[in-house]
Amino acid sequence: MRLLGAAFATAVGRRGPLPRVPASLGWQGKQVNWKVCRWCSSGKIPNERIRNIGISAHIDSGKTTLTERVLYYTGRIAKMHEVKGKDGVGAVMDSMELERQRGITIQSAATYTMWKDVNINIIDTPGHVDFTIEVERALRVLDGAILVVCAVGGVQCQTMTVNRQMKRYNVPFLTFINKLDRLGSNPARALQQMRSKLNHNAAFVQIPIGLEGDFKGIIDLIEERAIYFDGDFGQIVRYGEIPAEFRAAAADHRQELIESIANSDEQLGEMFLEEKIPSISDLKASALKISHMCMRPYQGQELSLQPRYMPLTACTPTGDQTRNRNMCPNRNSNPLAIRRATLSRSFTPVFLGSALKNKGVQPLLDAVLDYLPNPSEVQNYAMLKQDDDSKEKTKILMNSNRDNSHSFVGLAFKLEAGRFGQLTYIRSYQGELKKGDTICNTRTGKKVRVQRLVRMHADMMEASAWSLRGQKFSRQDVEEVFAGDICALFGIDCASGDTFTNKDNSGLSMESIHVPDPVISIAMKPSNKNDLEKFSKGIGRFTREDPTFKVHFDTESKETIVSGMGELHLEIYAQRMEREYGCPCITGKPKVAFRETITAPVPV
Repeated sequence: MRLLGAAFATAVGRRGPLPRVPASLGWQGKQVNWKVCRWCSSGKIPNERIRNIGISAHIDSGKTTLTERVLYYTGRIAKMHEVKGKDGVGAVMDSMELERQRGITIQSAATYTMWKDVNINIIDTPGHVDFTIEVERALRVLDGAILVVCAVGGVQCQTMTVNRQMKRYNVPFLTFINKLDRLGSNPARALQQMRSKLNHNAAFVQIPIGLEGDFKGIIDLIEERAIYFDGDFGQIVRYGEIPAEFRAAAADHRQELIESIANSDEQLGEMFLEEKIPSISDLKASALKISHMCMRPYQGQELSLQPRYMPLTACTPTGDQTRNRNMCPNRNSNPLAIRRATLSRSFTPVFLGSALKNKGVQPLLDAVLDYLPNPSEVQNYAMLKQDDDSKEKTKILMNSNRDNSHSFVGLAFKLEAGRFGQLTYIRSYQGELKKGDTICNTRTGKKVRVQRLVRMHADMMEASAWSLRGQKFSRQDVEEVFAGDICALFGIDCASGDTFTNKDNSGLSMESIHVPDPVISIAMKPSNKNDLEKFSKGIGRFTREDPTFKVHFDTESKETIVSGMGELHLEIYAQRMEREYGCPCITGKPKVAFRETITAPVPV
């Protein structure tokens, strides 16, 4: 049983034995969450129930802490830990020992969880500019994002860099102003900086109930209610009336919210000009409710199995559908004004909270479902090279249907040599990929057979089938993935940014990842000449994984010159060389080869 418990703990993302929880308490009141949900055969889920999001921000804004809370409240992990690993464990997404020691994220980490029956694929990204390539390749394959802003520091330099990256890949996003519990927090100032420095049409969707040490909860401006987070770990969400002293401020900010949306949404703008007061459903309606009410399965189809849909307008609504039929987008109620404006990147909804104090995370998760796109709402294109010698390429729209009606197209966006071997992370854009299929690298023309197909939870390979009550535990690979899924393959020889298809000579290639040029170079060599083989092996691996880490040998100075995005970037690789390969390295300034030349004639 102890071995079984340890295996199960590893599967759900915990370390150590499973705690005992009284059945009467469940998981409330204790930092134990048994609500572990996952979809391993993701073909069971329609596009409407998938979100692919990233969490990005300036360094030390609370990204990884927020991700830890997201995983806890969704039941993905059973216990929360601190980022710097003071308790000897550390945050789940910071799996590297250097990350726990320094308290920063160095590598992007992927995971997935479930919230209200929606599968959410999450990539937690670094906040330091030296690791900007991790943000680039994450945003390249994601459909939406959360931009975290510190309530004390506001918009900082890396915040502006991340904003440019989101604009480059046209990624819709929400903003979460974090750390409202800290001394000097000022969300109004952070919002003003978003408008002035980032040129965002942004507005509060929530306002705080108190600040700093008096931060008690938030006020939902759309629903016009107060939200409190009770329990030892904020797991109990309680709703109440808006406190009397905040009612005037809530009314003013709600009017400001409506004006900001009206500036970017024509339908709500017309209501605003006609001096109509928008209702809750005019501003917000759950995208999942819309998909349920406005679509239904054909007769004879089972909803649990890859349904085909027909419009509900062809039938008479009953039950809940009758009560909520004003939410149907075919009617004139303008139900998704915030969602439409967010997807078009013309409006930025701003949410508030404190991840460390366990406040504001659950409403943010609801907003991910309500306002960020599913894979079918994002248009992705591949470039088709012509058969002739011309360099012209044609844009081909990828089909987001989760079936095998179209050929498979996927983009390898991250390489990683972990404890399980060489992993290649792939985002599927079209068709179906199954274990045992043969795929072709369109850049090199090489074919490779898919040996294993898995999904990762940080640095852990996930178990996909178990039964705790029956005392059975089994590990299975994912059998297939479809358009919109993110998975990892074993033993694929490729480079970051390569496109894979299941057809030979298809000529298709996805838009590659923007790779910035290195900005600093140093000389690096092993301290012991006997470690040259280890040094060469480590350098080869790091250059494959990180396109911004460049290496060349200077034939004149006889030095190995490594280039990167900053001093910290190169320092981390020197430390990893010692930790992972047992090869201590000496670093220093590159030598400069001086030459003499004739500059002026000399009289004889």
